[in-house]
Amino acid sequence: MKLQSLIWDHVFESLLKMEIEPNEKDKEYEEETEGVEQEIYEPTLEEVRDIIWRMKNGKASGIDTITVELIKSAGETMEWKIYNLIRKIWVDEQMPMDWEEGIIYPIYKKGDTSVCSN
Repeated sequence: MKLQSLIWDHVFESLLKMEIEPNEKDKEYEEETEGVEQEIYEPTLEEVRDIIWRMKNGKASGIDTITVELIKSAGETMEWKIYNLIRKIWVDEQMPMDWEEGIIYPIYKKGDTSVCSN
């Protein structure tokens, strides 16, 4: 089992370190907007509420195990807490360190689960 874990570590490490070249549309947009100052306004409570309600149900939770359904069912108190968190991130211009982590689950098709291409 330890060897299989090492193999998966290597596969994901190589995938996640890949350099991705910007496509032509990205390059054109960068050229068009170079030197253009655009004012960006602080998020509002209404925007945060709208985003919460547009989130799709049935998606996997993150490391914190909080689901979209839980956030939606928590009501106005949760909306305010999320809004205040977003405002703090906006003002401090710093994301929480925990948000840099992710969970990767390999999803097997058919065959031997120890073969990465399956």
